[in-house]
Amino acid sequence: MTIVRLVQFSLKIAVCCLLVACSSRSSPLAPPSDGQAALSTYKGLPIGQNIFRRRPDVPPSCGEIHRVYDLASTEVTMHLTPDCGATGNIRAPGVTNLSSPPQYELLCESPNPVHATGKCAYSLPDGGCEQGSSTFWYITTRTLAQPGVETAHFVSNHFPVKFSSSTLIVPGSLYGLCVIDGESRSAIQDDFASGHTVAPSGDAIHLKIVLPASYHRSLMTGDTLELFFESKPESS
Repeated sequence: MTIVRLVQFSLKIAVCCLLVACSSRSSPLAPPSDGQAALSTYKGLPIGQNIFRRRPDVPPSCGEIHRVYDLASTEVTMHLTPDCGATGNIRAPGVTNLSSPPQYELLCESPNPVHATGKCAYSLPDGGCEQGSSTFWYITTRTLAQPGVETAHFVSNHFPVKFSSSTLIVPGSLYGLCVIDGESRSAIQDDFASGHTVAPSGDAIHLKIVLPASYHRSLMTGDTLELFFESKPESS
């Protein structure tokens, strides 16, 4: 009897150990490893999908758009891609030290702050702009060049901007640009703070980026300019 009881006792211990081991492996409270967490996070995403392509707070019809334009010795018109009913362009002055291949401008636009997509840079916070709370369109531009070319020297420090929208541009409001240098993270232009605002002409506004005198009509390769389009009721 003693031997039988000893065998039964040993079997009970073995069974209990197996149950504990199994429950610890299948318990939903057990924290996943880093690899398990990563697999769970990205489960269902197609391979190669750019998860930063669209902000979750942007309606499906309003995506983030980017374009690349080669600069030239004469003025180049960089067109905004029609999106969400907005059109327009930025006119870049001619470059005096044109290289081969030429320097180029990367233009990214969105009705919401721009995400880092490809070579696009994140839109910086616009809290330093006087009318930052009224920003209705975002553009980042980045000047790029081939290795060995450090700057793009322009014939003018004025970059005319046209923006048109039948829904975003309304009579009775004033409009302006706030421009932040992406490198120094400081505002180099604030139309509302300086009083250089404009009234709409139909459903369009005509603004301009003005590089400070200290820039000597030049942008270094990699320089990012953050453009914030702002509005304010004329009567306020």
